[in-house]
Amino acid sequence: MSERVESAIGTLMKGVPPLPDDQVTLANWREPRFARWSFSHMRQLLPTSPITASSCPFDLTEARQDLGSMRFAGADGGDLRLDTFLRRSQTDCFAVMHNGKLVYDWFDGFGAPDRPHILFSVSKSLTALVVGVLVEQGVLDVKRTISTYVPEVAGS
Repeated sequence: MSERVESAIGTLMKGVPPLPDDQVTLANWREPRFARWSFSHMRQLLPTSPITASSCPFDLTEARQDLGSMRFAGADGGDLRLDTFLRRSQTDCFAVMHNGKLVYDWFDGFGAPDRPHILFSVSKSLTALVVGVLVEQGVLDVKRTISTYVPEVAGS
């Protein structure tokens, strides 16, 4: 485990069993002290379905830029670098795409390209984007019910 990840979790879930104050549970998993650990260990807390990698990986075109040094006004009015903001806000992963190309990606805490991480509402955002494209292409009709396309949800 990297020093970065080690320092992010401290004594959480260490030992057998972990000390009561260091246990991540369903009662505390979204609280600040426990959230970073739980967001990358959901399978240890709740039943989940893995999203497996494609057998035909997508070759992502890159147009890298150093956005981490980009500066903007922080909430306190002071000057702040993007990478400083991401670290202070305990962001684990951050990516910027432009014109179909990866411009910038950033990882900290539990974030890594090969590490699972909870998606939360990102799933809804991505679904909405895909639906928009499918509607524009005439593949999906918004006047039809979801069960037309996903019969398993009928009656739910």
